[in-house]
Amino acid sequence: MNRLSFGSTVLGNSPSQWQDYLDSIGIVQTKVAQRVTEAALLGGLIESGKNLKLLILSDGARQFNILIHGLCWVLALRIIRKLEGSTAEFRNNIEEVQSLLREYYQQLNCLSRSPECRPTRVPICSV
Repeated sequence: MNRLSFGSTVLGNSPSQWQDYLDSIGIVQTKVAQRVTEAALLGGLIESGKNLKLLILSDGARQFNILIHGLCWVLALRIIRKLEGSTAEFRNNIEEVQSLLREYYQQLNCLSRSPECRPTRVPICSV
């Protein structure tokens, strides 16, 4: 397959025209077509002058490590919540880390709303 190149040329005005274009250049696999379509949509946003400070929030999965990438605290906490300690000490450690992360998240929210907001304490993990 030849390399794709993107420019300001409109390749279709409807999903069917876009699909015809993909077919004409030999992109028929669903996953490949999805990636090329996403790239074209992103390129279209950038070409039209939309905000280039696009942000992706995820659970840290590599497939989302694009643009300005931030770890979503809610998704990170979900992963930690799935942990099951095999001992009482392990379960206590999990609870402590969850509590510290929630407190840290609340402090970050406070700081984002008001730069004058100062944390009452810095969470320190003892585990």
